[in-house]
Amino acid sequence: MNACKLALAALSVTLLPLAANAAEAESCRAVRMSDLGWTDISLTNTTASVILTTLGYQPTQTLLGLNVTYEMLKGKQLDIFLGNWRPVQDEQFKAYFDDKSVETLATNLEGAKFTLAVPKYVADAGVTSYNDLATHADKFDRKIYGIEPGSNQPLLDMITVGNHQLVGWEVVESSEAAMLMQVAKTTKTKDWVVFLGWEPHPMNLMYDLTYLSGGDKEYGPNFGGSDGAPSPAAAMRQNARMQPSCSEIWFST
Repeated sequence: MNACKLALAALSVTLLPLAANAAEAESCRAVRMSDLGWTDISLTNTTASVILTTLGYQPTQTLLGLNVTYEMLKGKQLDIFLGNWRPVQDEQFKAYFDDKSVETLATNLEGAKFTLAVPKYVADAGVTSYNDLATHADKFDRKIYGIEPGSNQPLLDMITVGNHQLVGWEVVESSEAAMLMQVAKTTKTKDWVVFLGWEPHPMNLMYDLTYLSGGDKEYGPNFGGSDGAPSPAAAMRQNARMQPSCSEIWFST
């Protein structure tokens, strides 16, 4: 295969380099990766960078927004994104996958969650589903805390069309760190908060959380897990196949 193609799967487990040519074209050595500032992706990117550096490549990470990441993959300005949370991003960025400008290469994590969450004391008070939120609108101040702009589109669409009777609610967009600061503040006083949570992430160890059911339309079934395969995946720009002298590298378990 005449491609400079990187297929990244389960980088945090075992490395099996099936092919690596030390004499590859210099243009193939640079591997440009997106960093969204998410704790989990930082770990995955760092692991990938260590592996790639050991193999003689030159990985770099750029802090970007989610929308910009996909545009840069399409525009050949990035090579790899290791935070393609499925199925929600498959739908949100469907056009990129349909036109083959970005392709999903492999699953690098199973058993994940990605949907709205509340502290357990809020769930114990009766909020266990998206459909319970509107009943307690005043307790939540009609706010849902999200992460950076560009990553909350399912929530924005949910409010716009009025799903779960949440017309008039606000999605507070900031960053992962700012969102979790709000969670820390409210849980300290036992106030109510609903926010975008995911697992694995240290937040699941720091706080006693309950993930809300009923968000299949927004984030997919199984708490954003998509039919038993909840997984961030390795996504890569399709045109990383430009150099005929570049060999193929596979990372696998």
